[in-house]
Amino acid sequence: MATLGLVDWFNSGRLLGVIGNIPPTEADRNFYAQRDLLDMVT
Repeated sequence: MATLGLVDWFNSGRLLGVIGNIPPTEADRNFYAQRDLLDMVT
């Protein structure tokens, strides 16, 4: 269970400085939201 907790934190909770100190899940949400918005415009 401890390993699963670490994997969950690593995939969704850690902050990545390279992408603006946000968690990877938030970066994914932002990317897909922007992509969907551009699809609607074009």
